[in-house]
Amino acid sequence: MDFQPMKLEERHKEFAVRCYARFMKRAEVTNAFMEEFATDIANAYLETSKSETPQALVEELMTEAAQEIPKDAAYRTAMRKLEMLKSASNKFDNASEEQRDRIIASQMVREYLIKLKANLSDRLRRLNITHRQFPEKYRDLFNQTRKEYFVSYRTENLQNSDNVILELETLYGYVKQRIFQEVNPKEAMKHVNLAHNILKTIATSNAINARQEVIDVTPQNTKQLTDT
Repeated sequence: MDFQPMKLEERHKEFAVRCYARFMKRAEVTNAFMEEFATDIANAYLETSKSETPQALVEELMTEAAQEIPKDAAYRTAMRKLEMLKSASNKFDNASEEQRDRIIASQMVREYLIKLKANLSDRLRRLNITHRQFPEKYRDLFNQTRKEYFVSYRTENLQNSDNVILELETLYGYVKQRIFQEVNPKEAMKHVNLAHNILKTIATSNAINARQEVIDVTPQNTKQLTDT
């Protein structure tokens, strides 16, 4: 079956833009996309493959495959070949016609998802505002989502060390984005220095917290020990 890329609609692209605005990495955006639009992906597969497999079964097989497809391409290829051999030797010969149809459908779906994931990863990267081909029409959506992201992570309880680290990580992510967006080398270096200082602060805070996590060996029942 010749692979045909899934057509991206506006809602698909807007979803990716919002993901990047929340500081998600490209791999995370791709995985979130495939999970969010599982039904759309199943429809695209059925449309391009002309498969007669029922959509419900396709979605079921895609859900199974999405959990099992490794990230490493070489390992993925080896596993796919191994699974095909296992299917042929252990299952296919003794399977019923219905089971054989499912095995074949599963392999086709798996191969489609592997190709689709690589294709989406390459296409969705352009929807990050740091990419030189970022569509200008999504700039307002990106900036508004970024503002909402910061508001949602705002906290007044900074006595909690975990909240402090979270705030520092959010600031680091923001400064990191400014580094990639800055066109002036001198201004970019200011952001680099600031990001470096934030990283050092995070590392120091983690080290302090690690030293404070001392195991409490104080007896819990002193009365019982005294009586004894």
